[in-house]
Amino acid sequence: MQIVHSIADLRAILSSKGRPAFVPTMGNLHDGHLSLVRAARQHGDIAVASIFVNRLQFLPHEDFDSYPRTWEADCAKLEAEGCDLLFAPREADLYPEPQTFKIQPDAQLADILEGHFRPGFFTGVCTVVMKLFSAVFFASGGGTAVFGKKDYQQLMIVRRMAKQFALPVDIIPAETIRAEDGLALSSRNRYLGEAERAEAPVLYKTLHEVRDTVLGGNSVDLLAVEADALARLQARGWKPDYVSIRKQDNLQPPTREEFAAGAPLVVLTAACTLAVANIGIAQKERTIAQGRKVFVELAPVDPRSLMQGDYMRLNFRLPSEDRDVEKENLRSGRLYAIGKLDEQGVVQWLRTGTASEPLAPGEQRFELTPRGGRWTLVTDAWYFREGDGQRWEQARYGEFRVEPDGRALLVGMADAQLRPIVP
Repeated sequence: MQIVHSIADLRAILSSKGRPAFVPTMGNLHDGHLSLVRAARQHGDIAVASIFVNRLQFLPHEDFDSYPRTWEADCAKLEAEGCDLLFAPREADLYPEPQTFKIQPDAQLADILEGHFRPGFFTGVCTVVMKLFSAVFFASGGGTAVFGKKDYQQLMIVRRMAKQFALPVDIIPAETIRAEDGLALSSRNRYLGEAERAEAPVLYKTLHEVRDTVLGGNSVDLLAVEADALARLQARGWKPDYVSIRKQDNLQPPTREEFAAGAPLVVLTAACTLAVANIGIAQKERTIAQGRKVFVELAPVDPRSLMQGDYMRLNFRLPSEDRDVEKENLRSGRLYAIGKLDEQGVVQWLRTGTASEPLAPGEQRFELTPRGGRWTLVTDAWYFREGDGQRWEQARYGEFRVEPDGRALLVGMADAQLRPIVP
């Protein structure tokens, strides 16, 4: 299996390989992803996968920084499955400048269900998929892309996007792969603790019961069925946003006449995703409540970073030692910045080190994260309301909460006098 990082290298290799069959992923691969690769091998001359954690589809409070990244294991799985080529762009490769041009999907399809509770999510998805399609299918002039039915709304939106833009890409749907107890395989399942994992099959059982009820006759009250399923999940401790019965072709609620006529339906819920997300939210709430308040100085903000309109790039001043990100990340798994706090809580950096390195009295360890070929503290972006960039130009410090083990959470921005910048 070949691995490339730049769009130019990807296009050069694909220029003589026929029509690609493409599987886009965000990594942390499981059997569900691998089933897509197996399907791809049946639909093209060369099987291509990508691994890229797309910042644009994460909301500010979501888990972009903690999203699992399992590079070596992912590569081994793809190679064993017969993937021919892996495209693993760095953020600077795919977004070399602020991505101010974005794909805005049809609101009737994208602003409902998951899109209603995660505004802007499908804009981020469509933008990155369009860019990946441009990179992968440029040389061949077209091919196929495989998407799983597990993310049914995403499948529908990508398919509609490809049709409306007349993209020379056939979107192939692949069946959902489930564990033996019925839980759909997902990269975020690893967030589930033992108790949550044991409870998870209840979701699958509930959806099956909804399906069986709907199939039981055309006089069923669909709204009542949805409400009953929602209540049963809530009674078991779930926090679902919706359980919804929709038409397969456009995800709109069926009318009584359409239901009576036998319109093909699909049952959708956000319960599993949100149950997992709630675990991450609880962890962040604990860090906010128990973590130490720390200010970290920012290097001057590049004005060009504000062109995005709703976020700016962050460049925290860190210890100046030159540490190779790729080699260090493979060797130790994580690098730490070590410093002391002054009387105002501003960190004064001393050096970089590892998790096992002993600390002198008064020293604090800060976990670093690899981003775009360099190390940063938690994140390299700060999101705000569209058009509110001028207010955030005043930022001179990031305000963090830091736990004793070095885990940190960025909670706000402060000006030169350490006054919080209020959104």
